[in-house]
Amino acid sequence: MNRSDPAQAYPEESLFYPGWRVVLVCQLGVLSGVATIFFTIFTLFIKPWQHDFGWSREQISQSFSLAAISVAICSPFMGRLFDRFEPRRLITGMMVAFGLGLASLAGLTPHLGRLCLTTVFIGIAGTGTYQLGYARIVASWFERRLGTALSVVVADQAWARSSFRRWCSIPSPSMDGGTLI
Repeated sequence: MNRSDPAQAYPEESLFYPGWRVVLVCQLGVLSGVATIFFTIFTLFIKPWQHDFGWSREQISQSFSLAAISVAICSPFMGRLFDRFEPRRLITGMMVAFGLGLASLAGLTPHLGRLCLTTVFIGIAGTGTYQLGYARIVASWFERRLGTALSVVVADQAWARSSFRRWCSIPSPSMDGGTLI
């Protein structure tokens, strides 16, 4: 065992093993990706968009479906990209694109097509922010504790989703005193 290499200085079972820091960073990445952010907060926009643009709940929900379908269609292609290229670079680029897609929601117009195109873009970019890339990174650090490490990466996602709901159930001044959701 080469003691000068920090990854080999401690076994995977040790909390000092550098792979556990990688797990925590990947966990933060998953918490800021499409599954936690977009798929959780999308429902917060339904009432304001109905009010501001006159879209029906069905029309808004169809645009959400387009994002989900985009993730499903792009996932196998993204998996191949993660196999061919450095996952950290792909995730970084997709996280930037995902953020730009979310930011572009602020500039929506009453044209429903723009919402649909934006949600497709968010779904495509969000594919690179999904758990797949982070699993690829974590797998390169672990052998015996891979299952444990991967479960830690995604463990807080359910908590974060429920917390977003609780945090966002605040009174909305634009909706006659009702809540956002």
